[in-house]
Amino acid sequence: LKKYHKAKNGYSVILTNIAKSEAELKSIQSLIIRLQQGEMLDLDATDTTSALRHRLNQLDKLLGFRIGEAWHIYIGRKAKENDFISTKLGKPQDWWFHSRIYRGAHVLLRNYKKQEPNPELIRICCSLAAWYSQAKFSQNVPVDYTQIRYVRKPRSSAPGFVTYTNYKTYFAEPKDLRSVKSELGL
Repeated sequence: LKKYHKAKNGYSVILTNIAKSEAELKSIQSLIIRLQQGEMLDLDATDTTSALRHRLNQLDKLLGFRIGEAWHIYIGRKAKENDFISTKLGKPQDWWFHSRIYRGAHVLLRNYKKQEPNPELIRICCSLAAWYSQAKFSQNVPVDYTQIRYVRKPRSSAPGFVTYTNYKTYFAEPKDLRSVKSELGL
């Protein structure tokens, strides 16, 4: 009787393990297809498969677009997305934008070639940060920007809350994503 119950429970455990393995295999195959299509994914080589899947799900939820070979703009609209952008996704050479007085989105300018952004790119990112803030319908919105290396998340703080130093302020006119893309010809 003991062996029967063990075999019965073992069969159900084996079925759940097979289902998990098949789901993991599908996610890895979709990742391989995305990489073969030439999509640039910001992945960490030390992540496990479940961490990769979680990271890809978060990346897919973010607003963003690529500008040439050297730049990619990510926009976090919720507190958890802002937290992911500021703490997990950003590398030290990337640029971070946020409206100064008003609550709003964190905008990350990924810097793949470790270059200094031109003033036009800074203006665009500041306009996006202003649009995705509470000051969406204002004229001149103060937006702070700095490299992500100067952005810190205090221990046990709320999602999306960060402190930053070594910043500059730009007064931007808010623009939505569609008008920015048309301005850039994307």
